[in-house]
Amino acid sequence: MPMGEANRTSWVVLAAGVVGFALGAAILGYAALSSGFWLLGHARAGIHSDWALAVPVGALVGFVLGGVAGAKGAVRLAKSLRG
Repeated sequence: MPMGEANRTSWVVLAAGVVGFALGAAILGYAALSSGFWLLGHARAGIHSDWALAVPVGALVGFVLGGVAGAKGAVRLAKSLRG
């Protein structure tokens, strides 16, 4: 494989990883945040309950896990498509 081809492939894989991270993080982070707010709406004290801190922490965990999973999947897809 010529050097230019290898360099282009690595840029394609890097771009796929970045886009996959962004999409996965946005989707899973938003899902965690919206479900957390929905659950807080049914808590006894609402947004002022003791569980209010769990919502942003859960959203952050969802953001990170979604980003990692999205990046991993996108990189695998890009590598398999490139051969």
